[in-house]
Amino acid sequence: MTIEDIALQMTPGIGVKGAVHLLECFGTAARIFEATEAELIGHAELRPEPARQIVRHTGFSAAEKELKYCRKHNIAAIASTDPDYPALLREIPDYPHVIYVMGDPKILAARTLSIVGTREATPYGQTMCHKLVERLSERVPRLVVVSGLAFGIDAAAHRAALAAQVPTVAVLPCPLPGIMPTQHSALARDMLDHGGALVTELHSQTRQNGTAYTARNRIIAALSAGTWVVESPESGGSLLTAHFADGYNRPFVVRHQPLDPQPQSPARAFGRRHHHRNGLGPGTRTGRSPSQGRHPGPYPRRSRASGLLPHVRPAVGRDAPGNNRTRPRRAGRAAARTGAGRRSAAVARQPIHEIMTPQCAFRIFS
Repeated sequence: MTIEDIALQMTPGIGVKGAVHLLECFGTAARIFEATEAELIGHAELRPEPARQIVRHTGFSAAEKELKYCRKHNIAAIASTDPDYPALLREIPDYPHVIYVMGDPKILAARTLSIVGTREATPYGQTMCHKLVERLSERVPRLVVVSGLAFGIDAAAHRAALAAQVPTVAVLPCPLPGIMPTQHSALARDMLDHGGALVTELHSQTRQNGTAYTARNRIIAALSAGTWVVESPESGGSLLTAHFADGYNRPFVVRHQPLDPQPQSPARAFGRRHHHRNGLGPGTRTGRSPSQGRHPGPYPRRSRASGLLPHVRPAVGRDAPGNNRTRPRRAGRAAARTGAGRRSAAVARQPIHEIMTPQCAFRIFS
């Protein structure tokens, strides 16, 4: 990670997708700042004003301030071109070029599973979290649980991971070392003390306006090979995370049968509705069969929950091999011509474990 990486993030007029587009054109942040205004406008097809901001190195003073802030608070800034950057996160078309991490960044390359759900968790949801993480911890080496540290299911998932001695990662909608919600500061410290990590894409100079939750949810979905929706109402952040996972070709897993015989609430009915939307019958345990239903997302479908095994980090830069099967999400018209967007990585496709509980059965594939 260099000062140019943070300066790119600090440059006015360059957003997340704009940074992805420029990195596809020039390879590294250092090469972006070495380019002339004519190259930025001609080759990268930037508008004149953002191109001038890059040539003038407008973001460098803020980047120097941010580096000092990170050193003071023991925060690791990791760029998408660094070896420690999570390979799964790097696959998505709107990956953040720089992420900020407290704790051990190496666990982001382990076998990660995102667990999300409603903030108004029921006893069913609490039980599901603990049983799920407990069974997975017995069968999956190097398991890491990812969630958002919110009230309800998120906090239950983190606590279940701690109880099972599994590292857990929280993706935050605020700059570090801040914690949101502040009521979970003790939980966050406990996670760090037991080998976990806190992650955000927001630098310390970010203006808080309440819009970071949606962006946070995309990172929760992207950090893992699969997302488990425990409970969700008709609308909410957990469903948004599931839709992000679906759009990124990351399957999300739902329960086969409820752990208690109570009538279905709208939250519990979500899993069954999603199964039928994708052409699966009531007897299907988890995931989607490639032969059943039509995937509505813009990218090729992964094979069930493929990717629980660690990924090989995809190539980046202008010489990275293209993939004709993908369709980029664009950062302007030029992104489509330069291939900005996701790169597919090789994955294994063998079943690795099956989890059985008294009234529930789950199967996850890799």
